[in-house]
Amino acid sequence: MEGYYDALPPAGYVPVRIEISNGTDDKHGWQFRFHSTPSYQDKSSIDFLWPVEVEGRMEKSFEVLVPVATRLEGSHNYPMTSVHVDGYGLERRAAQYSATHRFSRRNQTSFTGLSPQLELHTKAPAVAYLDTMSREFTGCQIKPDWMSDDWRAYIGFSSILFTEEDWRQVGTPDRTAVLNWVAHGGRLVYFSVNPGPETLGNSGLPVVGHGESPYGLGTIEVKQWSGDSVNPETFARLLTKADLQNHAQDLAMDYSTGWALRDVVPSSKPNAVLLVFCVLAFAFVVGPVNLVVFAGKRRRHRLFITTPIISVVASLIMIGLIILEDGFGGTGARVATMLLMPDEHQVLHVQEQISRTGLLLGNRFSVGSETYMAQPVLDRTASAPRQRLSRYASMASGDWFGSRSYQAQYLSEVRPSRARVDRVDSPEDTVPVLFSTLEEDLVHVFYIDDQGEYWFADRLEVGRRTPMQSSSAITFNRDFWVKEVLEFGVRAGGNARLLQDRTGTMFGIMENPGDHFIATHSAIDWRQDRLLVVGPCRQIGGGGS
Repeated sequence: MEGYYDALPPAGYVPVRIEISNGTDDKHGWQFRFHSTPSYQDKSSIDFLWPVEVEGRMEKSFEVLVPVATRLEGSHNYPMTSVHVDGYGLERRAAQYSATHRFSRRNQTSFTGLSPQLELHTKAPAVAYLDTMSREFTGCQIKPDWMSDDWRAYIGFSSILFTEEDWRQVGTPDRTAVLNWVAHGGRLVYFSVNPGPETLGNSGLPVVGHGESPYGLGTIEVKQWSGDSVNPETFARLLTKADLQNHAQDLAMDYSTGWALRDVVPSSKPNAVLLVFCVLAFAFVVGPVNLVVFAGKRRRHRLFITTPIISVVASLIMIGLIILEDGFGGTGARVATMLLMPDEHQVLHVQEQISRTGLLLGNRFSVGSETYMAQPVLDRTASAPRQRLSRYASMASGDWFGSRSYQAQYLSEVRPSRARVDRVDSPEDTVPVLFSTLEEDLVHVFYIDDQGEYWFADRLEVGRRTPMQSSSAITFNRDFWVKEVLEFGVRAGGNARLLQDRTGTMFGIMENPGDHFIATHSAIDWRQDRLLVVGPCRQIGGGGS
């Protein structure tokens, strides 16, 4: 068992390669119990269970994404992930995977991944220059032959820096995973000797030249490179640029206040009067009534029978009151952003949801094996709880959903799709004409053209050319941003504001979005679903029907 990184990221996942050789004739199973803590003092932790079976006389290799307990950037602590293995034929049952950075009073950079050439030739002088800035580097090396083809493996990184030569050694599936991480808001810095269109095209990067280009919700920066080391000052500036937090750490901070969905599904408040009455009633029955009526002076031995019976009856009454008050299952609300990426033939789906539950008869539910799922912090003043989370293949269980709980979940995934909205107006058209190939109609549609002009349509029907009407930025902010987008999630609102600065972009609300949401626990009654669709409009000339 070996980890891909030589330092633990401050959030997200760490990919671990597990190789098992079963030298017996029988099939055997093993269970790996991973335990992650952000520091020695912090009681919050994540437990992750991963079971596996291997047939007799077989050798198998697995890549396992192990969740890491989130710690804040800049905090000086010693996070650790440990593992205990139960199964056949083991000599060592325990191991640990710790962060390697030393204690320092300097402010740390955001967690950064470096390719081998940058690690070898540039890191040391850049770290020395950071020392003059009272900064400390945090990050690790990313080896081309030890990369994951799952984008979630990079969630803990704020930036990834690669040289052209190292990038050539990265396989196509791994390149796609890195680009999908960028689409979720990551930052890839690419050093090229000749950053021209042909060179970048051969690298598989969706950029056309030197500079910074948006990609999904993230950016790809192309830098001129001499083929050797990078200037320490320039490199240090790149490491400290904007002091970006990584995707997973943002989720630990953004949801404590100002989230509109908390008004849609408010937290439940315990009935204090009923609780006090039940406690007093139990104390009265188990005490005076029990001693006087059920077990008098000459029948004290009955206390061994009456006291347990009273306790059981009281518990059943309390359970009945809880069921009457909270019921079974739960209620919730969901919002999502769908970012169209027509050039890549895929969409990025970002979903935020909140729920209030009563009694749940089970905590298992199905979720996509490549779906990222996290629990945002709803109360930053409360101590972080110890979480027992389990995900195996397409099944999840544990503390993702709990009985009588007020919880939120953040989910995101990249889906293959040919959905797009194109601009199809002809030279004789006096206004932009949009054409949608989505599965559902959009309402309250705004379009920002390449000149920064705003256009509007009440409805954009699937498969029909829709002429737009002239609008303005003031109308967009008043009628769409304030009335529509602010009702969405924390991340969705930030994503929409980010994309508003890009010309040639369309915004709309999907009219019937239910089937497009990522399904989680079936016992939750989702009473509000709202889906924001955002994407570039490519000019393809006249067409449509």
